[in-house]
Amino acid sequence: MSNTDNEELEDGILLSQDEMDSILADVRTISKQQGEEVPGVALSQNELDALFSGPKPAISKPLERPKQISLLVSREKWTSEEIKRFNSGEELPLDILDETIVDVLADGHEIAKGKLLFNSGRYSVKIVEEK
Repeated sequence: MSNTDNEELEDGILLSQDEMDSILADVRTISKQQGEEVPGVALSQNELDALFSGPKPAISKPLERPKQISLLVSREKWTSEEIKRFNSGEELPLDILDETIVDVLADGHEIAKGKLLFNSGRYSVKIVEEK
């Protein structure tokens, strides 16, 4: 197959002119069997080239759904008995310091590492490494 006999589609599928003609012939045959009128548009190769060589229309970017961002601040170890005694309103001590390195997760997948900061009565995370 030479490059002049092929048409490459955007998604990387490569079809020869013979394969395209065969597909179109099948569609016409099925349409005739179903009693549908088969439109007959005859375009020269130059007209087809001109039609498909123009600028491609801009494809709008699909809307991205919001990600759930989580911070893995501390990993603590408690026994099963300690966990069973957890009560509503109970405070659980964490082994963290200001500027502790935390994992930043998007939908449960690590996307960055950051420093946990406490400033003016608020916690924040400063990204220090992107994944």
